[in-house]
Amino acid sequence: MEVDPIPSAAKGKGKATENPYDDDNLPWVEKYRPVTLDDVVSHKDITTTIDKFIEKNRLPHLLFYGPPGTGKTSTILAVARRIYGPEFRKQVLEVRLPSSH
Repeated sequence: MEVDPIPSAAKGKGKATENPYDDDNLPWVEKYRPVTLDDVVSHKDITTTIDKFIEKNRLPHLLFYGPPGTGKTSTILAVARRIYGPEFRKQVLEVRLPSSH
């Protein structure tokens, strides 16, 4: 008997799992994405400031902007992982707007 990996209730309602790829087929950017704020490079002043906000439990609303590949998503995912633990993906809504080229 073959079991359907995606429950019928989840079909057509977005991602059924957190990671749609198996470990062998992960995109490079996901495989090597920084996991903690310490892993995010070239933004130590920003990550240190965010770290202080988290330690004081006073994280304000944040707006990340900049060109693709500068660490915006990686930074906020590291923050969410630190604050919410293993279930962090349930607390993050990622919105990608079309580029205005």
